[in-house]
Order: sequence, then C-alpha cells, then structure tokens
Amino acid sequence: MPHAFSGNVQYKNRLEGYKKTLIKNKTESNPSLAVEFNLMKYNGFEIRENILKEHPDIDGIFSANDEAAVGAIKYLKSMGKKVPGDIAVVGFSNDPLSEVVEPSLTTIDQCG
Repeated sequence: MPHAFSGNVQYKNRLEGYKKTLIKNKTESNPSLAVEFNLMKYNGFEIRENILKEHPDIDGIFSANDEAAVGAIKYLKSMGKKVPGDIAVVGFSNDPLSEVVEPSLTTIDQCG
C-alpha cells in the first residue's frame, strides 16, 4: 500500500509506525511506495498519478494527513476509480475535512 509522508518529525514518526506495523503483520515493505512530499491536497493528485503509473495494481493508499488523502480521493475519482471499491484511502488526523468528501474519508484520530 503506498504511503505519503512529509519530512517533519511528526510525519517521520508516522512512517516508522507504518513500517513497524508492516513488520508486525509480516508484510513486506516496498521502498518505492513510500513517497515524501508536502502533504497538500494538490500533491495528492501528483503523487497518486505517479504511484498508479508504477504500481497499477495497488488496492489502498495511506496518507500521513487527511488533506493529501482527500486529494487522492478526488484524483482517483477523476480517473474513474471507485473509492473504496477499487482503491481504499486512509488519512491521518481526523480533520473535519474527512467528513465532507464523498465518500467520507477513513482516518486515524491523532488525539484518540
């Protein structure tokens, strides 16, 4: 599953947590699926386009924040993909934005 992270310490910790979860679940990590960028909505379009070109068979995307995850959903829908039917998208932070996108974004609550 592709994942996108920023250079910020907070996001590096999220990346480490992601990697630990892969190890715990005996899932191999593919470094080409870890993408670092600014985590803005427009980056979600750019990064997802590049990931889908390299890995057209992916079935899920984890983003280190909700804003970029919403960008991914919008991009995927513009490409005719069904979310979550074809590709699931998960964000991080439980931003109120996660409730207004259709379909609503699955997100990890950073305060919970």
